[in-house]
Amino acid sequence: MLNKTTSRIYKTSTLTKGAPSFEELRTLFLNWNREEQPLDFAKRLRADGILVKRTAQRADDLVLSIFRPWFLSPDSKAAERIQKILGKNADWQNLNELFLLHKARAEAVLYDFLIMKFWMQFQDGALYLRKSDVDDFIHDAVQKNMIEKQWSENTKTRLIQGIFGALKDVGFLKEEKQNLYAFVNYRVSSFMFAYLAYDLHFTGLTDQAVIDHSDWQLFGLKRPQILQALSDIGSKCGLLVQQAGSVVRITWNYANMDEVIDAYFDR
Repeated sequence: MLNKTTSRIYKTSTLTKGAPSFEELRTLFLNWNREEQPLDFAKRLRADGILVKRTAQRADDLVLSIFRPWFLSPDSKAAERIQKILGKNADWQNLNELFLLHKARAEAVLYDFLIMKFWMQFQDGALYLRKSDVDDFIHDAVQKNMIEKQWSENTKTRLIQGIFGALKDVGFLKEEKQNLYAFVNYRVSSFMFAYLAYDLHFTGLTDQAVIDHSDWQLFGLKRPQILQALSDIGSKCGLLVQQAGSVVRITWNYANMDEVIDAYFDR
């Protein structure tokens, strides 16, 4: 159930545009130019035929309705970092985790579903996620007046498909048969721990606030797992984690995300 104290409002989600494939997103990042406005980027993709066999409408949707809100808002840092990581030949898991992190931050309904429904069911021992589980979550949000404007049944159906697509793409679910998805005992990559910790740190959060941030819950992670993982990768990622009771202190040896990415992938 949704938290009764939440005041979030769910806008019409770009997840209803149809989940972009890994290759579509990879192509966008490989061809993106930080000096180019999104509308000009979309026009160039169409003019140069970069997105092979995609309609003009699909190209516009990918750039303006998906790439821009997920990776270029409120600034282009996410796109710049992911483009750099692609140049390091990072594996699909590293990239898909980054895609999920940034799309969930942009899509409040996906963010809250992961934290309030998905991982709670998994941790309660559920074996499968069903369409009705997502439908119930959306219905609950509607009942609590958390929807910006009334969604049509078609919009709800496409949103449910978009949420399932996001969870399947990152590897949290696997489809066993039509409309029945099994939970996967997912293991978060060490790079995601480093990336998310530094990303939160660079926003000016205290060490304690970094560890307690809700973004970790997008991956079903709890405080002991976070602290242990950061301690394990500390030497590789320029981190020193010290804990005394409930107090956490972290020494951060890298000044920006470029240094973090270089340290992780170039060693």
